[in-house]
Amino acid sequence: MKKFSITLISLLTILFSGCINLEIETFIGGDGSGSAIIHYWTNLEILYNDTSSSNNFSFNKDVIRKNFGADNIEIKSIKVWENKSDSTFHTEVKIVFDDITKLNECIFFKDYQIRFFDGAQGQKIFEQRIRNFNLNFPGQNEYYVKYIYHFPGTIITDNATEKRNNTLIWKFSLDQLKDEKTLSVTFKVPISSGLSYVITISILILIALWLILILRKRKKRLDE
Repeated sequence: MKKFSITLISLLTILFSGCINLEIETFIGGDGSGSAIIHYWTNLEILYNDTSSSNNFSFNKDVIRKNFGADNIEIKSIKVWENKSDSTFHTEVKIVFDDITKLNECIFFKDYQIRFFDGAQGQKIFEQRIRNFNLNFPGQNEYYVKYIYHFPGTIITDNATEKRNNTLIWKFSLDQLKDEKTLSVTFKVPISSGLSYVITISILILIALWLILILRKRKKRLDE
């Protein structure tokens, strides 16, 4: 009987695992390093109480650490709480990373197939897959996923649903994710302040040398 109860709970958890709202806000540097805040929540207590190690959207801190554990990722904080005003359960994880493509190595991001690579000169291309959820339950349009990305340079091309300067936002209800989607961005990599300083000084030196050369030529002509 106990085994049957555990199996039933597991099946119910899988059935309702799509009843999650997800927001991820990510800050990316020109070299692919950055940080992210992952926030997901539900109003289903059965999901909140699920402590199985296979739950990617766990509310158990030990399982959360496992889901985000990878050599490239440093977990800065984990918060789990219940909002009694609307009877929802929340998890918030803050991480920093050296290379955004290495996020694919952790359990939580394993299906995202994140890519970050060189485009045309001075440009970078970012891509992220959103797998199809293949869900079919009433009210699935009430749940959504939202990805907020802050890029360091001027956006050249993108397929975001919303744009605010260098911040791009993709938001989809779960019924919009029956088909796989890919987030795509091309942006211009900003020149670092140090490199900009070196370039400016180099240009000034070249101008000074050019002026000196002209003055010497004029002086030589006058002497003749």
